[in-house]
Amino acid sequence: MCACEPIRGYDSEVRHFDELVVQTGESWWGHRTPAGIRRLARRARLLTDGIQLSSSDRVLEIAAGAGAFTETVLRRVPQAHIVATDISGASIDYLASRLREYPNLEPRLADITRLEFEDEVFDAAIGNSALHHVDTQLCLKELFRVLRPGGRLLIFEPNLLNPEVLLESTVARRLAVRSLEYSVEEQTHTRWRYRSMLRRAGFVQVSVRPFDFLHPKTPRFLLGTVVNVGRVLECFPILREISGSLLLAARRPA
Repeated sequence: MCACEPIRGYDSEVRHFDELVVQTGESWWGHRTPAGIRRLARRARLLTDGIQLSSSDRVLEIAAGAGAFTETVLRRVPQAHIVATDISGASIDYLASRLREYPNLEPRLADITRLEFEDEVFDAAIGNSALHHVDTQLCLKELFRVLRPGGRLLIFEPNLLNPEVLLESTVARRLAVRSLEYSVEEQTHTRWRYRSMLRRAGFVQVSVRPFDFLHPKTPRFLLGTVVNVGRVLECFPILREISGSLLLAARRPA
């Protein structure tokens, strides 16, 4: 278990995820469904294809929650040294217990807009649905600071241009908070906004691409069909703009 002092600031986010993890054992319902598990597996593949993790790499994971994505990544690269951070103490405690068989995993309570790590100590920074819960620009500046020269960043975020995400972020906000386990303060962005913020933070080789038409509520018997159709839609320049997620990739200059 993680013996840490409570995080100051982002009180509603901390309260939301502390309560959610205690009640459900997970930081979001979408990680538990058959489609949600498949989405995590694909993201782990994209991550390990985009960043060739080795045992010598020190990887910072931001907003790791209860460890669903962390676990999926470690199953693919069990030798990876991951420092998994979250602002929620209950989440970090749960993650530490859930993944205790990985001695190279280091759970840490942390505010990702004010990291307590020294400069240039990580080879990579990763995250799944992390940036839209905090001040994104501050977080990116911190990630730039703690990455070594040449360090890589790869993060997945919701796509604001997706019709459902846009609806839930605006007129259906209260419904999303009550029934979809949204936190009160979260707010995602378009891919152009994320690209601008990455460059402003100092990153180079910036890429933000839309992907993923698989909704976590997709029934098991439709998974194959929806995955195949979604992969086709991702190839069309206009249609892919309304996909459900964004893949942010960048590098700190060497």
